Amino acid sequence: MSLLFSAAVEAADCPGYLDAAYYNGAFIAVGTGGRADVISLDKEREALSLSTQEDLLTVCTQGDVVLVGGRNGALLYSTDGRRFEPCSTAAAGDILCTAATDGLYLAGSERGMIYTSSDGLHWNPLQLPTDGDIISAAASEHRQILITKETDVFTSTDGRNWTHLNFNSEYEGYYDPLSFSQVFNLGSVFLVVGRARDSDSGPVLLFTEDGDVWIPWGLIMINGEPFDPSLQLEIRDLSCDSLYILAICSGGRLLKISDCVSCHQLFDIAEAELTAIASGGGKQLVVGADFYFDLIISEALQHVLSVEEARELLAWSAVLIDVRSEEERRKQGFIPHSLHIPIGEIQSRLSAEVPDPNTALIFYCSGGGRSQQAVEFALELGYTSAYNLGGMENWRVMTGD
Repeated sequence: MSLLFSAAVEAADCPGYLDAAYYNGAFIAVGTGGRADVISLDKEREALSLSTQEDLLTVCTQGDVVLVGGRNGALLYSTDGRRFEPCSTAAAGDILCTAATDGLYLAGSERGMIYTSSDGLHWNPLQLPTDGDIISAAASEHRQILITKETDVFTSTDGRNWTHLNFNSEYEGYYDPLSFSQVFNLGSVFLVVGRARDSDSGPVLLFTEDGDVWIPWGLIMINGEPFDPSLQLEIRDLSCDSLYILAICSGGRLLKISDCVSCHQLFDIAEAELTAIASGGGKQLVVGADFYFDLIISEALQHVLSVEEARELLAWSAVLIDVRSEEERRKQGFIPHSLHIPIGEIQSRLSAEVPDPNTALIFYCSGGGRSQQAVEFALELGYTSAYNLGGMENWRVMTGD
């Protein structure tokens, strides 16, 4: 199952990269002027030659297929991430979003027009009952969801038959009128990003499984403080790293959205205006204006856990690792059932001690510095989920152990 999503279309007025996706050990970033680049996990950038100079607004991947969409019906297809050819579609409007799951590819366009394909190369047009542009699409193994800015929501289980509701009309009196900007798949549920239409109160997050029942998730606290609307927070793209939802925001910021309503964190990660984020290979690619990019393993995203979050992960079979010396462990004590690998031995022993790279790892030390270093080492070794609990004292204060 792939987590696929569209770029923030409204960022398309900013020259530079507009979307990115992970593909076979590297990233593909697309942007204005028909530019497309492969960016390796080592930060090497290679230009791709595409048969268009139209602005490229969206890219998604599924298996060996890469789809790129853009202005004036540009829709390109590749099975190796290097050579692209035009798809057989007579799209007249901009291709604003793409999404895919096994055996189904979707492209959203202007005025309710979508295109569907079973192979990514041959496409069929379908007019949906809306005048709104299809600005974002997401697909899971069993369901597809499309949205418009005007809060039209289209859901399907086969890509051909679509159920329609307008969120503002359906829930009038329950929610203030909203405008939508993005839908993102999180396994069995979808996250829709919006904002109040008549106020500047910040992003609104809504979770839904099937488009019928909606659960709001408020940004009540950020960085330990009540949310401040003066932050002028605009979410432009979404990704996830197994525990958190990661949101690229206006002003070069990244928002780490937790399932703990008081644990959301906002970081300044770039001076450039960012437009998209993609996850893969244990890293996050962020891209933006002037073809800025950066690959982050970083303290900004990461991977600092509260004791409550650590306990939750441990209940789901995470491994707790003490990276202090044997003497510190003997004199200061240790957290029960923690594995002991001193920081100097992490790179040589970790793969043998915890062979599954998908196992969540939680490191701790005396003050948090060595455990942060251990997180970096683990991610470089290919582990997908590595976190820093900080110092031993954090655990003692919170648990009394």
